[in-house]
Amino acid sequence: MRFILLLLLTINLFAIDAELTIEKDVESKASLSIIEDENSARSSALHQKMFALLLNDIKMSGHFNADTNYHQGSFDDVMI
Repeated sequence: MRFILLLLLTINLFAIDAELTIEKDVESKASLSIIEDENSARSSALHQKMFALLLNDIKMSGHFNADTNYHQGSFDDVMI
């Protein structure tokens, strides 16, 4: 029994951690802007917090040039 326990503990010493590498060295980054549907748009503090949260996440990733302006548009139209 001690041998099995010792074997299991030593196997865990050689476990391999998964790694994720993000390559940020690109020549040109894509532009991205956040648009809210004007049919459901409200000027509440919750919507402003959500916009700020998404904007900070996009900036943090470093993959996009984030537009810092708050845009509203109708998703029913062809052009937003």
